Amino acid sequence: MLKLALRGMLAVGTLSLTGCLLISPNHGQVLSSRTADVPFQAWTAKTGGALNVECMPTNRYGPDISSHGSWSQFATLPVSDDASRDLSGGRMYSASDTLSLPESCWYRNRSNGWYYTSVRVIQSDYLSEASYEFYNAVKTETRDDPECIGREVGRTGSWTAWASTSCYHRYTSGSPVKWLVMRTQN
Repeated sequence: MLKLALRGMLAVGTLSLTGCLLISPNHGQVLSSRTADVPFQAWTAKTGGALNVECMPTNRYGPDISSHGSWSQFATLPVSDDASRDLSGGRMYSASDTLSLPESCWYRNRSNGWYYTSVRVIQSDYLSEASYEFYNAVKTETRDDPECIGREVGRTGSWTAWASTSCYHRYTSGSPVKWLVMRTQN
């Protein structure tokens, strides 16, 4: 079952040639400290190069409401040359690494003492692509969207079925949120 779910998540990037699906980290994730290692796992339909990892110090509402700085690139995720394929021959490429976020990524909320950051993983050429999309599969105590993605793909037999579900972090409008917020425990 887990293999089916992962295969389903792999193929989501075939939805958009410039798209990226971020499986880890997750929106709302709580880290033990600002220096904790964070596993990043993303999938893209585009091979070659790398995915840029960017951060911004924000409060719990993220950059749309609470910017305390600007986006800054602090790492890249190398994209694998080996493709995973779906039944139609569509290809997905993985990109992963374990990273520690720099101090400049964090904002300390005075009301609760927690540190917050917003993070995004983007295609290296996203600024020149009108069809750029970013998806963050959400995993929280009440939602497990990586499992949701696998279930939807398995139920329909189509990778594109996932795009019409609510298996990703999104605005109330339904559009994908192009960033995620993490915080520290203290």
